[in-house]
Parts: sequence; structure tokens; C-alpha cells
Amino acid sequence: MIISGISIRRLSCAAFFVALFLVILPGCSNPLSEQITGGEKDHTPETGTVPGKPDTPAVIPADKQLAVSWTAVSGADTYELWYAEGSVSGEKKLYAADITAASGTIKDLANGTTYYVWVRAKNSAGTGGFSDAAEGTPFEPLTAPATPAQPVITAVGMGSLKAVWTAVPGAVVYTVYYHTVNNSGMASKAENITGTETILAGLGNAVSYYVWIQAENEKGTSGLSDPGQGTTILPAPGNIQVSGAIEKLQVSWNAVSGADSYDLYYNAGGSIPGTPAKTGITGTSVVITNLKNSTSYNIWVKSRKGGVYSTAGSPVNGSTAVAGAGTMQSFAGDSVVFKMAYVPGGITFPINTNDSGSAAVADAYWIGETEITYELYYTVRKWAEAKGYVFTYLNGLPASGSSGRIGSNGAYYPAVPGSSGNQPVTSFSWYDAVIWCNALTEWYKEKTGIDLGTVYNNSQGQPIKVVSLDGSRKDSVLDAVQPAAGAKGFRLPLNKEWELAARWRGGDSANTVTGFSNPYFTKGNSTSGAVLPFSPVNNPTAAQITEADRVAVWGSKTAAADVKSKAGNALGLYDMSGNVSEWCFDWSATLAGARTKRGGDYFTAYRGSTTIIVSYIGDFLPNNWDFKVGFRIVRTAY
Repeated sequence: MIISGISIRRLSCAAFFVALFLVILPGCSNPLSEQITGGEKDHTPETGTVPGKPDTPAVIPADKQLAVSWTAVSGADTYELWYAEGSVSGEKKLYAADITAASGTIKDLANGTTYYVWVRAKNSAGTGGFSDAAEGTPFEPLTAPATPAQPVITAVGMGSLKAVWTAVPGAVVYTVYYHTVNNSGMASKAENITGTETILAGLGNAVSYYVWIQAENEKGTSGLSDPGQGTTILPAPGNIQVSGAIEKLQVSWNAVSGADSYDLYYNAGGSIPGTPAKTGITGTSVVITNLKNSTSYNIWVKSRKGGVYSTAGSPVNGSTAVAGAGTMQSFAGDSVVFKMAYVPGGITFPINTNDSGSAAVADAYWIGETEITYELYYTVRKWAEAKGYVFTYLNGLPASGSSGRIGSNGAYYPAVPGSSGNQPVTSFSWYDAVIWCNALTEWYKEKTGIDLGTVYNNSQGQPIKVVSLDGSRKDSVLDAVQPAAGAKGFRLPLNKEWELAARWRGGDSANTVTGFSNPYFTKGNSTSGAVLPFSPVNNPTAAQITEADRVAVWGSKTAAADVKSKAGNALGLYDMSGNVSEWCFDWSATLAGARTKRGGDYFTAYRGSTTIIVSYIGDFLPNNWDFKVGFRIVRTAY
């Protein structure tokens, strides 16, 4: 009997007598006493780990032979291949004793006879148990093999495809043809494949290939299968660079040859998300926005070509910038730029004129550097009216003109800003201010692609765009509105947010409330940013008036001034006291149906009034307007 690549040597006479002598010796075991045809006993020495039992082998019958393959066993060095003829309980015969591969072919068999096949794994520690039996019946092919079925092609790595097909009865070997066009005559080929799968390596990245299978035996070759098709994957982008900024990360990477776009994934810890945060990126850089400050993120980038993706590779880490009190962030759309200062959350601070109470702000937020200028108001409102926003008229009557005025005595909207655009906008209702904040959020999204989320929404979660006054000149929808949970869009400040920003002195202890430090807070009987209080509140001294003049536009002035005409406070905020008073979101605690306003205005007298001190809370009906009332915006920080 012939073994492909292996021979069993017969014992020489001398070896026979040595073996016989060993049998005679008392206490000695005979290594030949186990019959090769039995094979039921495991050869297990006293030490070491014997390989496990192999899985049931696969058997492919052919002419006078069986092609046998099996899954490699962990720890095995070689294998034994056994077979029995006619019955699974028949006499096992060792066909090959030291096979190093996980396959072999039993030849010189009788066609038409069923054979049963077992495999055992071996190493230096011994021989493991038999696998379960597999069976096969050799046959004499009358013709060449039939045409194989269409193969299944999958990508298994960069520049590699795996082809898998169904075995053809009578086939001994297979040839695999492959090419980038559907023309087998131009194809490359891999020959003499004995199994039913193969890896095609050395292919292009992100390239589609057609693959054909042809079966062969000693009688001839089959026709070509219908082509299977598969596409190799791309390499992941390299040299990913991440730089942090306020609430954002800038990410860049090297271009991948063959890629037409990229997908980016990120999270603040853990494994790659299932869905990309940004998809279809055509360049090699992107900005991730709406991130939490002082936070570390993992970044992954995949290259893609059509529907073919690379692997993600290992994540690259980057951190957003640290935002401290007074950190200034610029917001821009078209040619209009406005700035907002960062105010930390988790802060408790004093309230009331005599600083006898306290309040707390839990969440960090951004607050406008200045009151809203007419230029910004005009730009956003012109955009908003084209998007379905409807603002009120003065006094509720079209004949009275539209709300929104340049400063305190300038032209009304839609007057073009011109050189007066840096004046604060005045003469509009609380209702108008609320929907204008929604408009600013949506305008900013359109101009930058950054969606902060509108804050003042209806019951369907859609932004309120229309001021709709009833016969009492009230808007019941806006009267009932509450800031949307989780939204980071622009909005009116809460009273406590406004006052915390107005009182903030940081590490400067001048004119501050006892019992608070780092940060320190301006006394309640002072203007924002002043180092002298009003004492008494309604009759300050000349020095106190001079100090208030440094930071506030007030003292019976006849008109509002350009924003930033005076010095800013410790956060870099201007006109928190004086110039124009500012709408806040809260209901008034002293006037039914009114909303609050803070900061006083330019018309406040030097003596006899307290409206410009940081603790003072004014009020105004939400449908009213005044040329001394403006507003500034805030937004909750990420």
C-alpha cells in the first residue's frame, strides 16, 4: 500500500528478534505488542500534555482514493490517519503515522466500497484519542468533473480575498481564476488547490475582482463557474493628529490611496461606537464640535471607497481645551462676530443688596461679552424673517413700525446698521427677544454646521418662530415656555446667571463680600466691576460716582452709547451696569405677569436711584418695549 509522501518500513529480522527478546524479559513491555490494526489504546507517557481529540475529518471521495482534511489540534506535532473498510466497527488500519499537515490522501482503494476514516493527534507527550469517524466511497469518474457553483468571495485583509466554493464530486484539484474585469481570458490563476477555499493575496486595495473556479481530475477539467465578486479593503488612515480647543477638537490624517472619503468616530472612553459621528468626509481633516471642555476623547478614522471600509485601527486620544472663568469664545456667521465669556458652574454666591442671601448656579455657561448690538440683531432678523419667523410691531400695530431700534434714539428695523451698528438694540418685547434667540441658534447652525439645539420649543419640540399676541397682547405659548432640557442654544439669562456674572471678581478681593474667596464676589451695593460700593446706596460719594463712571454708562445721560464704551468687569463683560437694562428669562416676584430685567440704564441718575447696582432686579411686562431696554444672551456649556 502506498502513502502519499510517507512510507511504513517493515521490521528487519534483527529488529524482530530484539523485539521478541524484550517480550521475554520480565517486567518489560513490548512496544510492538499493540496491534497497528487495533489502535484502541492511547499512547500516554507519565508526564506532558497529550493533544486533544480532533474534530470529525472531512472526506472528499475520488477515483480509488479519499482526500481527508481536518482542523489542526492545538499542541499536536503530527497526526495518524486510520481507516476501516466496509463497516465503522471494522478493523482499523493505520495508513500514515507521522503526518505533519492537517490533510492526507488515502490511495489504492476500491471504487464503490465505503471506507471509514479516523484521525489521531500526537506530540512528544503521547498520542490523543481518535476523532469521530467520517466516511467516503471512492468511485471511478466516467467524465470530467461538473462545473463548480459560483464561489463566495470575501475580503480578509488589505489586498486579500478569500474564495470559498462547494466541492464537486470526482474533482481532485481546483484552479482559481481572478481579474478586475469580467473576462476570464485575461485572468491570473492559482492552481492545484486540493481543498474548497483559498486566499488570493497581493491584490490592490479597495479593488473589485471577479473570481472563477474550475475543477479537475484525471479525466479532464470542468467549465468555469459563474464569477463570484469581492472587493478588497482599504488600509486605515495613518498619522492621525488631534489638537484641542474650546468645546471642539481639530482632527487630521494622511490621505489613503484609493479612498474617496472617510468616516470619523469618537467617544469619551471605551470602544469604537457603532455609528460614525461624521461620515463622507472628502478631505483629510475635520472639526468635532459640541464637546465638553477639559475632556479626553478617543478618535478613530476609517477610509472608504463607496461601500468598502477600512478597519478602524487603534484610537488616537485628544483633549478639549481647559476653559477657565473669563475664557472668551468667538462665534461667527457671515462677517458678523460676537463673543461670549465662560462662567464655571457649581458656584454659590451672595445675593441681595446687603449680601444677606445666597444662590447657586449648577451648570457652567457662556454669557455675551456685550449687549446684543443692532448689527447682530439686524443680520439675524433679516435671515429669520425669510425662514418664517414673525416678530411684533410696536404697540402691536403695524402703523407703529417694527420692533428693534438702533440704540435709544436711532432708526427702527429694518434700517441698515451702517456706522451705528455697534449700538445696543432696544425697543422690542421680551417675546421678540425669546424667538430671536431661537433664530440666532438656527442662523448659527446654517452658517457653521454646528447644531446647538434651540431652547424655546413648542409641545412638538419645534422652535417657536412666531410671536402671536391675543386680544390682551399676551402670547400664551411663550408665556408657558420652559428652556428645553439638554439644549445648548442661545437664550436669555436666568436672574442668578446674570447676577453671578455681574458680581464675579475671581481672585481680586477688592470691594468683595466677606466669607467668599477664589472666586470673590462684588458687593451687592456696587456696579459690576467697580472697586467702590455705593454708600449709602441712593446717595454715593463723588469718588464712588467716579468709580461707577469707569464701568457704567449712567448719570442721566440722554442716549445709549456704543457697547464697550466703558471698562469691563473681571470676566471681560461690558455694560453689565448701565447703558441699557437687559431682559432676563425669569418671572417677576413683585409685578404679576412681568418678566425681570437687570443692570439699569444710561438714564439712571447719579443719586436717588439704585437700578445699576448688581443686586437690583427690575421688571417689565413681556409685551412692552422701551428704548432703554436691550438684552444679552447666554448658552449652557457642554
